Amino acid sequence: IARPPNAFIIFRSDFWAAEKLKPQPVERNNADISRIVGHCWNSMDAAQKKVYYDRAAQLREMHRLRYPDYRLKPAARRPRAQKLKSGVVIEKEERCRRLASAIIGEAHQLDFNSPS
Repeated sequence: IARPPNAFIIFRSDFWAAEKLKPQPVERNNADISRIVGHCWNSMDAAQKKVYYDRAAQLREMHRLRYPDYRLKPAARRPRAQKLKSGVVIEKEERCRRLASAIIGEAHQLDFNSPS
């Protein structure tokens, strides 16, 4: 049984659905899309995010009703060595930050508050 999506996952899904409709999406690489969406999410104010938190709460309640005995039982995680970011990764993050800034600048064309 899959967990219900959180507010950020719902926002990311809406963001990507809107991007796919464009003739030239801003990005096709999922890792970069997540970085861009993360920057956009962090720049949103609480009122804009509230729409997604409300939808997440609704989906969580529907999930609870559908699967009343569901309990999250995450597997134990092995400790991992911390990775150092290479120059390529840092450049990608900077590129994604610039793309997100451009998208935020065009926010008057995007309506983050309308559910898709």
